[in-house]
Amino acid sequence: MKAHLLIALMRLLAYLPLPLLRALGWVLGRMLFTLAKPRRRVVQRNLAACFADKSEAERLRLARQVFVYFAQTWLDRSWLWHGSEAVLQQRLRWVGDTQPLQQDIPTVIFAPHFMGLDAGGVALMRERWHPLSSIYSRQQNPVLDKWVRNGRNRFGNAILADRT
Repeated sequence: MKAHLLIALMRLLAYLPLPLLRALGWVLGRMLFTLAKPRRRVVQRNLAACFADKSEAERLRLARQVFVYFAQTWLDRSWLWHGSEAVLQQRLRWVGDTQPLQQDIPTVIFAPHFMGLDAGGVALMRERWHPLSSIYSRQQNPVLDKWVRNGRNRFGNAILADRT
């Protein structure tokens, strides 16, 4: 039941203007930073390992920002997976040379597995240059699993390889 409510909420959020979604993501991210203590510790440990030259205060600011970006990109799935074609056209932009992606040769694209992955995936699938393949982690909840799979294959040209 919770999964169905979450998906309904995400469908509704797809209609919100992007600045409002960003503000909502900021609030949610700050709340998650406070409440998700085990994840916060992991982020802080990773930042300390990667940015030992930064002060504790700087790393704390970065950790808060990680949670905000996570929440914002999670909310982006609302419009990426449920928004109109006009919304996608307005919000997704190609930057750089896409010519190699349009050639008829197999191409490997490395992308971060967390923030921004779904925006890049939807942008690639919308172009329909070629079928895509991606590694997929099955979700524990079958309703959410179906929602994520459908979202990531919104345009029907992705092969999602289950890594579990």
